[in-house]
Formats: sequence, structure tokens, C-alpha cells
Amino acid sequence: MSDVLKEFLSQGRKHFSHSNMLEWAQEFIWIETKSGRWEKFKLDGHEPLREIYMNSSTRRVTVPKAAQLGVSTLSTVKSMFLGDKYGISTGYYFPTDTDVRDFVDQKFDRVVENSEYLSKLKLPDDIDNKGLKQFSRFAVFFRGTESKRKVKSITVGHIVKDELDEANQENMKFADDRMLHQGDNTIITELSQPSEEDYGIDAAFKVSDMSYWGVKCGCGHWNFPDKDFPENVFTRGNTVYLGCVKCSKKLNVQHSKQLGGKAQWVAEHPERSKEHRGFQLSHLIFDVISTADIKKRWDNANTSIDKKNFSISILGRAYSTAKTKPVTDEILNNAERYYAFWSEAKFSYFGMDVGDMCHLSFYVPQDNGKMRLVNALEIPADKEAEIIQTMRRFGVYSGVIDAMPFKTLAKNIAREFPGRVAINYYKGDTLRTGTEGEGQYEVKKTTIDRNESIDETISLLHEGRIELPSRKRMSGDELSRYEKYRAHLKQLIKEQVDRNDGSHFFQYKKNVENHWGMSLNYARIARDISQIEVITNIAPLGIDLNL
Repeated sequence: MSDVLKEFLSQGRKHFSHSNMLEWAQEFIWIETKSGRWEKFKLDGHEPLREIYMNSSTRRVTVPKAAQLGVSTLSTVKSMFLGDKYGISTGYYFPTDTDVRDFVDQKFDRVVENSEYLSKLKLPDDIDNKGLKQFSRFAVFFRGTESKRKVKSITVGHIVKDELDEANQENMKFADDRMLHQGDNTIITELSQPSEEDYGIDAAFKVSDMSYWGVKCGCGHWNFPDKDFPENVFTRGNTVYLGCVKCSKKLNVQHSKQLGGKAQWVAEHPERSKEHRGFQLSHLIFDVISTADIKKRWDNANTSIDKKNFSISILGRAYSTAKTKPVTDEILNNAERYYAFWSEAKFSYFGMDVGDMCHLSFYVPQDNGKMRLVNALEIPADKEAEIIQTMRRFGVYSGVIDAMPFKTLAKNIAREFPGRVAINYYKGDTLRTGTEGEGQYEVKKTTIDRNESIDETISLLHEGRIELPSRKRMSGDELSRYEKYRAHLKQLIKEQVDRNDGSHFFQYKKNVENHWGMSLNYARIARDISQIEVITNIAPLGIDLNL
């Protein structure tokens, strides 16, 4: 028998053995226990992970998770299984290069080294490279997301977005592009402890099939520990347990349907399950922390910070307050008035957030100092003439443009509207105006504190002084664009920043998709620096605002 035929038969046997990732992991993977010993892989105490292991080929899997639930092991196994079984290479994306080094050193390398089978898959000349691990039929790349260049520099068939909420959200969007050449044969795995609602992993989970671990009690009632908490925590004497919310009988959470029990994943949107599975993982459905300990931590969570930490680390659930997430659907719904986007205007305040894709928004003044959004547009940065033409169509009287990152573009546009359009820098404290450059190169500029400025704009939203169009009056591309506009405003999210002295403050997140929110802020600044103050619905200079 020739060597070629032997290799063919070997690959064939491998392909038809270990029909799912769980069987493969049980055969070839060793994991480190709490005692520091390495033992054969098993799911004891982690039964809800069974279905995820058995369905490794789902195109997109999103996992919002509590802390220390073994999900990093799952993603490591998945990258190796897909490579060994199908020759699929994986791109691992982390928030920072430091996270890459920590994961490779403490998790990935150790799993490979403690598996005789995986060790043999490594190429003999594979160098000790933290960013690339090469195996016989595939490779695993590791990248931090601080740099757009690093995210865009590889081509793979499977990507893992690890700790998604901590990553640069703008750069992470480019990770999906690494698989464009693969067509439909692509797989995405997203996992993270959540942070804010409608952000990162929470936003991704909400467009999945949204599966929750359900347990059917003997009384016939379906219980969902993550949804029912804390009403499903019972105390009988010295015993604290998770019980049925209908009859209070103790639930056997780990006894899955596959093991002959009555616990299984139940999707809120089963029509999405084929393309996008989402699994909510909390300590309530794992045997890692006792129910008594969970109850104790819950009872002691008195401050908003304590409650946030509990929600994220124990429940694996996003947690927002009015302080950290000040723009909600309720606020935006209350701002809607019965009109649609305008195609032009004779007078407007204008704001533009600059990037590869520029986000423009136009507002006309209303009575009592209100601002009404009349259109929001996206135009590529290399379409300078189109941007200027659009601004003329909407009669920009006063506008502000983000000075960075394309200062030349911002200045070129500002010079087309001398004295009316300024470039803005976020620095200093109070709003200041001035000029930059000399002679024909002079442009108007503004400086202001970023956090205080956005706070002021959001205050106008809360006070009902910014009016938005009605979704009921829109359809097609306009409606899609307006929904994106609303989503951007909801991404004006604050995060806690700790000082060296132990105190903390809150600042608006950067590197997130909130461009139209920033555009609104620039337009509000434009209104404030304008020398025209519209008090009634009578337009300045006799201009009719209503077309």
C-alpha cells in the first residue's frame, strides 16, 4: 500500500470518527482541575455546555457568560477541532496584545502541550510565536484589536471574538471581513462577560435565537433559572436551593435531556437557530458556585456597583443604569414627532462625525430653542464634493465637524463655509471658539470637554428639546438609516474609570458605533455658537423652514 493511500485512508477514518466536537474533546483534550492536576476532558458540573459542543458547525454562536465557567476551554477546543477535522484555520481576537499573551501562555499552549495528539499536529518547524500557531492542516492566529491593521491582516474560516465587550468595537467589525473569501462556509464564535445593555455581547445575543436553559419540574411547569431569579431561590432550614417557581420543589438543573432528564436549551426565537445560536450562561445553571453562596452575594449587593458586578460575574447578564446608559428607546420614542426625513432645507444646524464613513445630520430650529432632525446621512470620506453639495442642499447656516482623524478633509469642508462651519477638538473645559491657520487657510474652530459636551446634548434629549421623525412615516432605506441613527444614539454609553487614589469617574466610551450620536453633539454645539437665536417658529432672515 502506497504512502499516499495510507494517508488517504487515515484521513478518512479520522473524518468519520468522533462525529461531534464533544466526542473529539473527550478523546484528545485534557483540562486542568482546581487542584492543578490535568485530567481527561469531561462535562461534570457543566452540562449546559453539551449542546454547544455537539453543534460546532453553527454559523454563528454568541455566548454571554458569567465569570469562570470554562468557556475559554470551549473556544480553544473548537479552534483545534475545526482545524483537525476540516482543515479550517481560526482567527482569535482579543481586546489587547497583553490579553493575547496571557491567553496563549496560560490556556492555549498548555492545552496543546498536555495533549499527546494535539502536540503531534504541530509542525516540526513551528516557532514559538504568540500571534501564530501552525499545525499540519491549519493555523490559529491571535490578534489584539487595538489596531485595525492587525485585525485585517489574516484570512481564516473561523473567528473567535473573545471578551467582546472589552474590545475596540470599531476595529472588531473588520474581523468578519477576514472570512469573505469563504462564502457561506464560515463560523463565528462570540463570547464575553457582558457590560451594558444593547452593547457588545448583549446586542449580539439579542439578534440570536436567544436560548435559555429550561428545566421542566415534575409538576409540569417549565422553569428558566436565569429569567426566574431571584424568585426561584428557596430556603428550607439550613438548605438553600434552586426550585420551581410554581411548586417550590428542588430542580435538577444538571440533568439534561441528553442524559434522560428534563433540562434543555429553549430558544425564544427558534426561527433564527439554524444561522445564529445564542446561549445565556450563568452560575445558576452550573455546579461551580453553590446556590447558597449565590444568594449570599445577592443579599450583600447593596450599591449599584455591587449589583452590576453581581449581574455580570454571577448572572452573565448586562447591567445598565441611567448614569451609564442615558439614551434609551423610551427617550427616543418620546422624541418622535409625526414627520419623515426632508430631502432639503433652507436653513439648518449641521454636525458631522468624521471617519472612513462620515456621518452627517441636519437639524432645523423650532420654537423654545428646540432642534428637529430633518435628515441623517452616511457619505464616504473620499466623497468630499458630495458632502459639500449635500450641506449646501440643506442650507447649513452653522455647523461643526470633527477635526480628527481626517483633519485635511474637515478643514477643506470648513473653508467652503467660512465663518459658518468650524472644526472641533475635544479638549479644555468650557466651549471656546477661535480660528486655526492664516490667510486663505484660516478655519473656524471650537474646543470643548467631550464628556460635559455630550452630557449637555443628552440633557436636551431628556428635556424633549430634540425632536426626531416618526418611524411610522418611513420605509425602505430611510427607515433602515433612521433605525441605525437611533442605535448610534443608544451607544452613547458611559463607563467607569478608576483613579490611582481609588476614586472613580464616568466617561463616554470611545471606539464604539455612536457616530450619529457624536454628529448630533456637533450640531448642538453649532447651534450654541451660532449668533442667530431662534426663539419662535419664524425663521431668521425671513426664511421659511417648512418646505
